[in-house]
Amino acid sequence: MVEPLAEGSFFDALRPIEDETAIRAAAQNAIAAALARGAYTCRRDATIARRERFDSLDAFLARVSAVDPAREATIRDRRSVVEEAFLKAAAREADGQFGLVQPLRIHVLEPAAA
Repeated sequence: MVEPLAEGSFFDALRPIEDETAIRAAAQNAIAAALARGAYTCRRDATIARRERFDSLDAFLARVSAVDPAREATIRDRRSVVEEAFLKAAAREADGQFGLVQPLRIHVLEPAAA
């Protein structure tokens, strides 16, 4: 299972569009609960940083809207707030692109023996 964490610069840039703090916590809690009740054995638990690069704010917005087109209305209504969050979170790279990092927690699970 791969789940994004509620942290990192990508998360910070996305938050004004859709704050996924609660849903990301719920996902981690569900995994922990399944492990606690013995439904699965965790073979590996690792966190990695996925780095994405964007030519512009509009490229970032196209990416996050492709995942959920309903976000377009929020982007339109909160454009200045979204732009400010993106520019604050993104690292400007030498080639002019904007870099954002999203930590992902990976659980390699195996069903418990019946």
